[in-house]
Amino acid sequence: MTDSHPGRAGAARIRIGRVYLRILASFLSFLIPIGAIGVYSYLHAAGASRRDYIARIGTNLETSSGMIEQALKMAQSNCFGFFSDSAVGLVFGGGAAGESAALAERWRIPPILQRNEIAIGAYADRIFAFADGDDLWVSGGMNDFAFFFQSLYRYAEYDGETFRKRLERGKPVEALAPVMVSGPGTAASRVVPIVMRGNVADRSLVLVLNISADALERTLRGGAILEATRFLVFDGAGRNILHEAPELGSWIPSEEQLVGGIDSRATIGNRRYFVSCRSVGESGWRYVAVTPSSALVSAQRAITRMTIVISAVLVAMSVAFAFFFSSVIYNPIRALRDVVLAGRGDPDARAGDEFIAIRQGLDQLREYGARTKDLADHWTREYVENAFRFILRGHRLGGDAVLREALEREYRFSGTRYACAAVIFEFEESWYRSVLDSERLAVSAAAKEALLALVGEKIRIVALELRQDRTAVIGDISDEAAPALFVHAFRQALRSFSYDEAVLSVTIGVGRCRERLDDLSLAWDEAMTAAAKGGDATRMRIVEYDGAVVVSGAIYTPLDEQELLNALKEGDCRRLETAVVAVFNANEGRGVDRGGFRSLRDDLVATGRRFLAESGVPPNDPAARIDGAAADEAWGASEYRKDALDRLLRCARTGIPVSGETRKGGLAQTIARYVESHYDRGLCLERIADELGVSAKYVSKVFKEATGENLTDRIDRVRIAKAKELLLASDISISEVSVRIGIDSRATFLRVFRRVEGSTPSEYRTRFGTASRAT
Repeated sequence: MTDSHPGRAGAARIRIGRVYLRILASFLSFLIPIGAIGVYSYLHAAGASRRDYIARIGTNLETSSGMIEQALKMAQSNCFGFFSDSAVGLVFGGGAAGESAALAERWRIPPILQRNEIAIGAYADRIFAFADGDDLWVSGGMNDFAFFFQSLYRYAEYDGETFRKRLERGKPVEALAPVMVSGPGTAASRVVPIVMRGNVADRSLVLVLNISADALERTLRGGAILEATRFLVFDGAGRNILHEAPELGSWIPSEEQLVGGIDSRATIGNRRYFVSCRSVGESGWRYVAVTPSSALVSAQRAITRMTIVISAVLVAMSVAFAFFFSSVIYNPIRALRDVVLAGRGDPDARAGDEFIAIRQGLDQLREYGARTKDLADHWTREYVENAFRFILRGHRLGGDAVLREALEREYRFSGTRYACAAVIFEFEESWYRSVLDSERLAVSAAAKEALLALVGEKIRIVALELRQDRTAVIGDISDEAAPALFVHAFRQALRSFSYDEAVLSVTIGVGRCRERLDDLSLAWDEAMTAAAKGGDATRMRIVEYDGAVVVSGAIYTPLDEQELLNALKEGDCRRLETAVVAVFNANEGRGVDRGGFRSLRDDLVATGRRFLAESGVPPNDPAARIDGAAADEAWGASEYRKDALDRLLRCARTGIPVSGETRKGGLAQTIARYVESHYDRGLCLERIADELGVSAKYVSKVFKEATGENLTDRIDRVRIAKAKELLLASDISISEVSVRIGIDSRATFLRVFRRVEGSTPSEYRTRFGTASRAT
């Protein structure tokens, strides 16, 4: 079925993903601190990156210039070692005596120069040495002095004479001004000639190391972090060794900057620059890095753009992952919701909040599980009780595995040996007259419950209330000491009732132990036989079976009773006679005595009374009188059978067949009429049940279901209504009013009247009596 309202359908679709949106919002909320951090970083990144660039420019310049100074120091050390080399001393200082030896060792000079060039590395453009104006030595061999300067290694501003003069005079180490050099097949390059003068024996020897300006530039540029940075190098005399920034013109840093190594800003032409100066070695050279401020700004912008791009990519990935993981988390939640709500036809439950729906569904499942467990426990206990009733009446289950399992699960029986006891409660007649039914039944139930609870603390038991005054107790006695403990538990429990002997007597008969559940009927007969003997004269007594002849009770099963009721409802006298004869014949085969047949006759007649009560026939109606002849002591099974059949045939002729739906309602009306007409007598549940042929529990249950009112409350209400009439219509005493409505105890009458009316009888008479008489 489609929704004709698009807005409503859209709202439903939105509600379906409410938890999904909450999960997604939780993931996306992590972007808030990330975004805040990003904004903060963006606002402070400009200054921080600028300071970082400036610091790195100075640091890198210091590192690169340190590498150059290290190389220069090594070059000078290697070159000075040339003067002290033994081969050099032999070649240039041998004199006339060693001229032949000097000539023989000349070949060693070029390799020595070559080793120095290799040791100095890329910084050495060319090394040469000479001792006179005729010959000149290089790493490739010996050359003519003039030819070398004119053809092989031409200085733009120097010639051979410039260097020859250094033989006669000059400093030990002197750096000449940077100059361009060229040679055959090579491009012109800029070098810094460093002239070193020494003496070998009595002769002056000059070694010239040409430092490559290009190598200096490569070293400095290798440490540059910005392409726009330009480098300048000055020697100790302030001469420009390296100048790769034509746009700076003739600008040079101040002496203070060169000597102090100060990082500062400068305006050259129309542009602003950042200037970093370093002087780190013994050569006296000063290194300068000049960076346009615009290059720093561009670098900052590039970093900012890169940061923004990376942030955007991360945000996009975070959003994508948020959607993905939200789906991963939400799908099981939705599936769980669908499972929990499976079978429910409420669309709003699926469209609402999934967590609420799941919680409600789980609560319902827990409630259903608890109800199911309670119901299962109830039916299990019902099964156990019905099975034991079936057994105690002399029937056999045929297989007791299910009953044993139920006993083990619900009652924790171990299932090897069992004992049976008959507990009989008897109250004094005065107790029935002085105590209301509701109070008496509550006290009776509490006494039974207390007794069984005390026994249950010592041994595991199952209790069955067979009649109002008779309870069967089956005990688990798997242990060796359990039989004695079973009796001891009852003995201990009876001590708690010693103060109740004035109104209550309790007889407990205990049969012998049995290993099979089907044999418990024998144990029950033994227990009833022991209880019937009575034991001692005390009112609280336990009697164990002593091996006497067991008096078997008559068996009257629910199936037998149902067969009789069906025959009565159909008015089928032949079927009724067949059912009665079958019941008596079955019990004759069991050896039932006269007392058992008399009890069986009474049970069959009670079934007839129940039929009349359910048919709506009042117990005091003459048609309901089904009393028989007084039983003779010589009566046997046939006489009791004939008497029972005669009474049941009268029931069949008197009763009106009713449907199952109206049967309980008719019984409730019968009970109500009986209470109205017998309120002034010793009225109690047991007497009503006996008149109607049903149990007291059944009477109370049927009346409660039909009227919604407890039968004891109805009895109290009827009696108090009659009492109010007597109080207003006469001047008899309160005690007399109590007796006339069937309550022998004045104290009980006062208590019930106050509970029903909220005042005492005297207050009620005073308040309403005058007005009633006047009327």
